[in-house]
Amino acid sequence: MVKKIQRNTLLLSLGLLFTTFTVKECVISKVIVMGKSMNPTLEHGDSGYVNKYVLKFRPLNRGEIIIFHDCIDNQLVIKRVIGVPGDTILFSFGRVYVNGNMLSESYLKAGTLTIPRNYNGLTLGKGEYFMMGDNRANSLDSRNYGPILTSHIVGLFVP
Repeated sequence: MVKKIQRNTLLLSLGLLFTTFTVKECVISKVIVMGKSMNPTLEHGDSGYVNKYVLKFRPLNRGEIIIFHDCIDNQLVIKRVIGVPGDTILFSFGRVYVNGNMLSESYLKAGTLTIPRNYNGLTLGKGEYFMMGDNRANSLDSRNYGPILTSHIVGLFVP
């Protein structure tokens, strides 16, 4: 009887350990924001979680904040989704236009202008997303290195 209880306890413990590891590594992980490219929405040192699983069931939506590997040095970065596959992104007079319509960006600090840099008038292909930081003057993003591929996306940021 004692051996059966010990065996069941061991199996339960191993099951919990496996579940905890799986959830932490495959579903959700804690992240800490480094830098100021997402100010004023997220400040340096803010923390949250990255949901790695939700995007297996649905595509990204414009306006969501995500974590991905950048194209320059493969570092993890946090940015906002501005364009999704099929969108045409255009910058004009400091504003962002998606598919010919000015993007409403209430999350930006009043008076923020968006400078196009290297990419303007770009239509996103299948599996391509256009990302930008909310602190437009201090963000290295898709305006510099182009669209982000789905394969580089880690998950959705959850505050």
